[in-house]
Amino acid sequence: MNAQYPQEPHHPSDALPTRGTRESEYQQTALILSDSTQVAQQVGQLQLDTSTHQAALREVSDWQHLELARETYGVALIDASAPDLMTHLQSLEKQLPLVSPILLSPTPNQDTAMAANVDWLNPDASQAEWQSRLNRAMALSHTRHQLNCAHMRDEIGQVYNYRYFIKRLNETIALSRRHHMPVSCIVLDIAFYRVLVDSYGYGFVSDLLGQVAECVVRTVREEDMVARLGDSEIGILLMHSPAEGAREMTKRLIRELESLSFYNGDQVEHIHLCAGIASYPMVSDMNVNADGLIRYARHALHQARLRDDEAVMEEGGQAAAAAQQIINVEIFNSMRPFI
Repeated sequence: MNAQYPQEPHHPSDALPTRGTRESEYQQTALILSDSTQVAQQVGQLQLDTSTHQAALREVSDWQHLELARETYGVALIDASAPDLMTHLQSLEKQLPLVSPILLSPTPNQDTAMAANVDWLNPDASQAEWQSRLNRAMALSHTRHQLNCAHMRDEIGQVYNYRYFIKRLNETIALSRRHHMPVSCIVLDIAFYRVLVDSYGYGFVSDLLGQVAECVVRTVREEDMVARLGDSEIGILLMHSPAEGAREMTKRLIRELESLSFYNGDQVEHIHLCAGIASYPMVSDMNVNADGLIRYARHALHQARLRDDEAVMEEGGQAAAAAQQIINVEIFNSMRPFI
């Protein structure tokens, strides 16, 4: 079967979603990166193995500034005679650890290949050799990608796990601090979770959590991130989103989730939810990390559980401080008596 090369994704994260998704969505696109149009055309004529993924070609003009999701996987074809080759390889390893580099050179430098831990290929090699080497490199990258997904993912909800969420949230806060962009963290909780478990068992609740996670993933934007934080808690990282935008998205999400029906034989259940939101930056704790921001959101969540109406709470800073820097903790409570 001839490999199908989709058009280059418009947004870097389109190549591999940064949000939590089902396994099938993670295996759709692997990038083949090249800084040569001629090489790209040559690759386009090959018959590559597409049994586990598609392949998208992308030309690279600057190896040191690759605007791609860190989870992107695939192969990078690099001219071994390029200036600052080792710098390019180091940048690639740092920014895209799941991409396997191949150096293109008619006379391979084994020392360079070994020092950078990369493979090499003669540009004038036969088409069969190109296919064999690329298929092998793509298979290796795909295996590393699967192992990486297993390490990052929660087994029930098929979204990211707590450990990876913390890592990404810390990275996002660092970017927010450096580029003065807002970021919001939502902690969404299923009310009466223990009652559901006692009434229907973990099998039913596991399926329910999977459907809830899938709905959340469909609702948030491509650049956002979804993770399971606890038994009944789902965390959402909203990029470039102040508290106001996070509040509107959360209200829409809760309405969507509460409209779902969950079936257990002839019985039908609906869930009720509450959510807490913490947005960065904030005055009183400008050095907050991911754990701290989640604590703020969970505090708002706790307050939401105690209230019957929607409320907004502000924390941090003096009254005279700049309003845009004050943390806004939005509280939502849509809980009704569980029947």
